[in-house]
Amino acid sequence: MTVLIFLLCTLLSEAQTAIGTDLSALLYKEIKIHIGHRIGGHWSISASAGANIQVLRRHTDDETAGHEKEFPPSQTLPEAPYTHRESIGLCYWPQAPFSGTFLSFGGEYRSGTGLDATIGAGYMFSIWKGLTGTIRYDTGIIRIAAMHKLSIQDLSIGINWIF
Repeated sequence: MTVLIFLLCTLLSEAQTAIGTDLSALLYKEIKIHIGHRIGGHWSISASAGANIQVLRRHTDDETAGHEKEFPPSQTLPEAPYTHRESIGLCYWPQAPFSGTFLSFGGEYRSGTGLDATIGAGYMFSIWKGLTGTIRYDTGIIRIAAMHKLSIQDLSIGINWIF
């Protein structure tokens, strides 16, 4: 019994959780939130959710109405083809969870396109104490096959708080 309590306390003391957001998603009129938790050794599990801001603002006046000629279509950013998305995945961290480079794989659901398997890689760096920055590229396998190219929208730059 004492050994079980010792092991449980050891596991809980090493547990880390990260909560963050994707700042680059704002360029594509999207809000994204991530949460990750260390599950042992060099592995962590993560989940994220995103929503298209255009959908959230659907019932408000369009501030750009009447200004279409000022910004030709060639200067606009591509629109996200979905209203919301959710994903879950595993990350492998060669150094230690929530530090340095990582590889990720999992699944994602996007409204309008459905389920997709995802793969990715990234780098997490310390900014100050528990605050970290993340640069990552995650993409869907079916999405790559359909588009025949990688998408810049799958590149993300974010901030996280680790506790």
